[in-house]
Amino acid sequence: MRISSLVIAALLASLLIMALSPAAGGPPADARQERIEAAIRALADRADNAVRAQKWIDAEDAFAQLVSLRPEDGQFVFGLARAIHMRGDYERAIPAHLRAAEFPAFRAPSLYNLACAYARLGRADDAIDALRGSAEAGFDAWDAMASDPDLEAIRDDPRFGEIREHAERTNAFPALTWDNIPQRLEAMADRGYSGSVLIVRGGKVVLDDAFGLADREHNIPNRPDTIYCVGSTPIDFTKAAILLLSERGKLTLDDPITEYFDRVPEDKRAITIRQLMTGASGLQNFHDLPSDRDVDHSWIDRDTAVRRILSFPLLFEPGTGREHSHSAWGLLGAIVEIASGETYEEFITRSLLEPAGMHDTFDYGQPIPRDRMAIGYGRFADGEINAPPYWGPTSWLVKASGGMVSTTHDMNRWHEALYSGKLLSDDSLELYFGAPGEVLNGGSRYGYEISYCEGPSDRFYITSNSIEGHRLAAEFADDLGALISGRTPPPYTLGLALGDTGDGRITIAQLQPGGAGERAGLRVGDVLISLNGVEIAPDPYAAVSGALRTGEPVACVIERDGVRREIVVTPARR
Repeated sequence: MRISSLVIAALLASLLIMALSPAAGGPPADARQERIEAAIRALADRADNAVRAQKWIDAEDAFAQLVSLRPEDGQFVFGLARAIHMRGDYERAIPAHLRAAEFPAFRAPSLYNLACAYARLGRADDAIDALRGSAEAGFDAWDAMASDPDLEAIRDDPRFGEIREHAERTNAFPALTWDNIPQRLEAMADRGYSGSVLIVRGGKVVLDDAFGLADREHNIPNRPDTIYCVGSTPIDFTKAAILLLSERGKLTLDDPITEYFDRVPEDKRAITIRQLMTGASGLQNFHDLPSDRDVDHSWIDRDTAVRRILSFPLLFEPGTGREHSHSAWGLLGAIVEIASGETYEEFITRSLLEPAGMHDTFDYGQPIPRDRMAIGYGRFADGEINAPPYWGPTSWLVKASGGMVSTTHDMNRWHEALYSGKLLSDDSLELYFGAPGEVLNGGSRYGYEISYCEGPSDRFYITSNSIEGHRLAAEFADDLGALISGRTPPPYTLGLALGDTGDGRITIAQLQPGGAGERAGLRVGDVLISLNGVEIAPDPYAAVSGALRTGEPVACVIERDGVRREIVVTPARR
């Protein structure tokens, strides 16, 4: 039975009223607080899903309730303003943007959004003043200005160009060189970046440093050995585990999943291990349910995860399309257990992590010394403290595609072990590694990001535990990847990071909020087929280099839900 959005809204409202009502004879204060937190998590998930689906009425309603519960939370105030703006209600958006601008972390983008609202209403002088204020507050995503339709009315105003040119001169980073990397990182830290960075050049560590705070409440700084949530990086370990089991004769990559699971539905019986690894299975991306307390951390066991994954409808017939699927990697994690006779943790620890010398890489729910634990500062929070030790044991909602922590040091040990031949044969390594010089990204909505480049002699690892620094870290990773590969960073960007499905197909792994790609309608998980008629695989840079030099509109052919479509994106200046 399908429940209407009005009924859902009424149920959520009832939950909020119950959570907030300290009636006589009611539950104790800590129980009421727990229900409030549960209501906030439900609303936050609803807001996040509405934003991703661009359902701005739903997003406004959810953010409005969140702001009523936590008026001191800048991300909710900012989200409410954005939702009102995206609905096209610019009169109401103006006071909302002004309120969001009162929060220091959101001042610069809120003033930029305020300028957009004023411009839409024909208030050119007010728009220019707000734009100038945004520049003075450090707004540096000026790529958005190049194609932002909100600013069309003032784009020919001479003051518009003056502000942009001044801001670009003031805020732009110098071209990255090996000599100015430390200065770039210090400048990033001044703008809000916090995390750890390790850089290897010529096989030797040339930089191993940390910036910002791991724990703002207790003023604990990040360290080179600080432990972070590493997003979807465990996919790398699962891939290696499957390849190792194949070497040991425990499985073959072309085995159908029916060899490992009972009662597989007819439409999924032909799915092979190779298709699970390459995005060709047709499985949905995730397998959480609306009833789960948290989309990542709610506990479910392996069998429950397998039943859910196999019960969801396919996106396409196996082998006929490509879509990145965390659920596919979850099935692969289950196959690791079945084929090895060990738990997933036991197998990867004994066969991969320990031989690589990795002692700071493990599941959620395990203790971390307070002076080495990075707390996440993102859009969402969970647990008594928003950090992996407080999220409970890793759930099979994310097992094998997430749910782990690590350090920049351990990640470097991982790649050293791979390249030295300690873990996999040469044939397996050919299947393991993606395109040379590719920058890989992993993240979590709880405030963590990691970017890394896994070359044999030149590589890097960049972690972040604060949403304010994610874009800075991603741009630095792109520039450093270009430096390592000998490429010159182009003057324009599509505002996205790419990922590899494992078989040479390229997906959108991340989108810069407000960037060119997001504004045009691209989504995380889209498979990129071609840009302006040039196939993007196997060399992504070759396909985009021309457009990123000229800034001309790009016709992006993508595949989404098994259907190809074209989306035109105007690249934005860096």
